[in-house]
Amino acid sequence: MSDFNMPPGVSARDIPGQDNPRDDGGAAFPLMPPQDTAAGIAVGYPYPEPGMTLRDYFAAHAMPPLIAAICAGQHTTPRIASTPQEGIAIEAYMLADAMLKARAQ
Repeated sequence: MSDFNMPPGVSARDIPGQDNPRDDGGAAFPLMPPQDTAAGIAVGYPYPEPGMTLRDYFAAHAMPPLIAAICAGQHTTPRIASTPQEGIAIEAYMLADAMLKARAQ
């Protein structure tokens, strides 16, 4: 069974949900604004809510294997988490942040 520890350079301040500015990768599914073809302009752009970020999308896809590994007794949640659910969410966002960092290289 693996034991999860915070990676070097990561602190509890980096936990998702904190008020930290970070690169979230932008919208996961960007929308085209409505077009006014007669005037040739985009109407109502930018949209006030872009929807799910790429960071959220990556974290959502990281959760099922984390849950499966924990249920199989092959992994544990981070020690900084107060509940297993919180631990899964923390770790999923940490993986998402790693994916965004790798993507930027």
